[in-house]
Amino acid sequence: MRTVRDEVWKKSKDGRVCSEMHVRFKEDFSKEDREARSKLWPLVQEARRKGKRAFLKEGFALIDNKRVDPE
Repeated sequence: MRTVRDEVWKKSKDGRVCSEMHVRFKEDFSKEDREARSKLWPLVQEARRKGKRAFLKEGFALIDNKRVDPE
């Protein structure tokens, strides 16, 4: 199911109708993921400022290929 959703998002992102109507799609995360992301986001931002590769995944962060879980 996720692959179908991702394909629809990808195709509609640059679609004429969405751009004309200013429609955007956004992923709705679970409550647990939102809480984890809110705790991890400052760590990701700080790591990026220091020139490290950092991003959020499903409920955790990866900073220089090391998993960081919310505390």
